[in-house]
Amino acid sequence: MPVPETYAKIWLGLRIVDLLSAFVIGGMAAVHPGSSSSIDGVSSAVGWGIAIYGIVLAFMYRNALNRVIERTSPQLERIGGILTFFFGVLYLQICLNQAIKKRQDQVQQESMMNTPRT
Repeated sequence: MPVPETYAKIWLGLRIVDLLSAFVIGGMAAVHPGSSSSIDGVSSAVGWGIAIYGIVLAFMYRNALNRVIERTSPQLERIGGILTFFFGVLYLQICLNQAIKKRQDQVQQESMMNTPRT
């Protein structure tokens, strides 16, 4: 089952809103120095929520990628959870590139074996 693209769009939108709110909060803290502690607490909680959502999203993509790899090439290793947690999208991109390279090598070897020799 593929991961809906909407989840990634929601995460990206939340990250943009979080970044813009940091500028607004910084401006408000300059104008009203006493009110920054409660706003900082809310901003921090929202930031943590977005980070957790990003981790969950990375694991959803990892699971989908593992299912695709198992269907196309059973001898490829599974993508690990620890590296997904720490390196997220970067690690998933590296694993995807490795899977594509291995699959291309397999297809090339199969085509060489099936080529008639004269």
